Amino acid sequence: MNEEIMQTGVALMQELSSSMEPISAAKLCKRLGIRMSSLQRCLAYFGVQQVAGQAGLGLIHTKQEDERLLLSLSAVGRAQWEAWQQEPNPAQEDDDA
Repeated sequence: MNEEIMQTGVALMQELSSSMEPISAAKLCKRLGIRMSSLQRCLAYFGVQQVAGQAGLGLIHTKQEDERLLLSLSAVGRAQWEAWQQEPNPAQEDDDA
């Protein structure tokens, strides 16, 4: 996974963690300043669906509702996000030294 996809995925998870309701993909693209194609690439890695026979990480759930694609954190995604929030930030530790 390249750095751009990882950064997009973390930003996406951060946005989704602040809402218990699904958020439209178009709205998330606008908030994050990314194209829909970048979001789709990110979902191939972070999503729950299989893409080209390859399973994603299962962190982000997608749901098609009429014309809108809605995204939310899966239960695994919420647990992972909370675990990441508990980890110490290496940048802060360096500043304290």
